[in-house]
Amino acid sequence: MKKVLFALIPVSMLVFLSLQSNSSSSGLKFSQEHHFSADDLQPTATQKKVEELVAQILANYHYRRVPLNDSLSSKVFDAYIKELDGNKVFFLESDIKDLEKYRFEIDDQLQKGDLTAAYDIYNLYNKRSKERYKNVFTVLGKPFDFKVDESYAPNREKAAWAKDSKELDDYWRKDIKRQILDWKIGGKADTTAVRELTERFKRGEKYANRTKSEDVFQIYMNAFTESVDPHTSYMIPKVSAQFNQEMSQSLEGIGAVLTLENDYVTIKETMPGGPAFKSKQINPKDRIVGVAQGENGAFTDIVGWFTDDAVKLIRGPKGTTVRLKILAGNATTSDLPKEVKLVREKIKLEEQTAKKEILKVNKDGREVKLGLITIPMFYRDFEGARNNESDFKSTTADVKRFVNELKTES
Repeated sequence: MKKVLFALIPVSMLVFLSLQSNSSSSGLKFSQEHHFSADDLQPTATQKKVEELVAQILANYHYRRVPLNDSLSSKVFDAYIKELDGNKVFFLESDIKDLEKYRFEIDDQLQKGDLTAAYDIYNLYNKRSKERYKNVFTVLGKPFDFKVDESYAPNREKAAWAKDSKELDDYWRKDIKRQILDWKIGGKADTTAVRELTERFKRGEKYANRTKSEDVFQIYMNAFTESVDPHTSYMIPKVSAQFNQEMSQSLEGIGAVLTLENDYVTIKETMPGGPAFKSKQINPKDRIVGVAQGENGAFTDIVGWFTDDAVKLIRGPKGTTVRLKILAGNATTSDLPKEVKLVREKIKLEEQTAKKEILKVNKDGREVKLGLITIPMFYRDFEGARNNESDFKSTTADVKRFVNELKTES
């Protein structure tokens, strides 16, 4: 049976599968060499080559033909900062002022295979992240006074950057206190809530420490590609290999595409016909905060987990039950997650291909035929295309065929 890869992100996707070498970048001209410390994550020679290649492809061959100039550079800068610290709880105002030196330099660096901005910004973020974890464990080691009348704004996306560490300390203390209070309202004892929240942050710290150079590179390149076109993404080899493997066969699970946003495994989209879609209880932007197996299994808290680790818990054999704790995308700080029980199914990707039908409607007393083509998701048989097979499966080919058939049937 022909294997068809369904692209879950519409329009276009840049996938580099074979650039694995760490060979020298001879022939490329780089800007003045930036010196990273021994503890910093650093770009590889291959990543520099890929950066330059992707910049050339998007500048010369992408349908939008977006010029690499200061305007795009500024957009990439903002997108990268937002991806790293969208809620403004790590960077300080002074950090952002210092990093502003890169705002109009990124376009030049992209064309030269220079990743100085990408890694300098990330390494500063990583430093601030470690400071935050240290502060968090200090806060969790002290008792909370729930009789004090105080408030805070959990969503800082539109707030000004914190002027100093004390301002962030106050935010994090209140946010931790709010999380403890949520769990108290849910019936957990203070000691249990503190212990489980401490374990959650330790887990988050562990995952943060596992970040590798290739992970930073993917975040940065996606800030670039999505600034050119929100439907164009870059995948590092391990991610693209996983994508190809998953999309080339039927999947057994809940039928949802997941992504990581601000430490939450988040629903990006649900696949038509899958358990998540049919439940009508799970929507894009919802966050999965807990996973349990079977009818009575204990919940595992997955806040702070990497997406691929969470997927291992959520997927499973057809016919088995998985229970999820779902926090709605528009949930407020006082909202508690709801439990959603799903029975895993075999997601037949063949059923997600385009379909046609003829609708008969009455217009001014006469019957009129309307051709309807439904596209549940975009797909393409990448292997067939690479092998120059004349009949390889794709959304484009199917829609073209349906249009011609509908013309003859009208």
